[in-house]
Amino acid sequence: MSSMTEEMQIMRLSLNETHLHIYLKNKLVITAPLEKYPILNEGSAEAQANWEISEDGIGMRWDALDFEVSLPEVLGISE
Repeated sequence: MSSMTEEMQIMRLSLNETHLHIYLKNKLVITAPLEKYPILNEGSAEAQANWEISEDGIGMRWDALDFEVSLPEVLGISE
């Protein structure tokens, strides 16, 4: 894995009523509107809080919602 890819790895997530915040290893924060992801937006607070980061550090998964999205998808770029 290149150092650039490593720096773009997800460290943690947070959600509020309107946005998903993705905190990266390089200290950048990506913010996306929850309305872009209806399944996540309509999920309960408990389901939203139950997330996992993929082993490669660029994907996010919510098992309770059967929903996953990658950082490239959030950024609108192809993997």
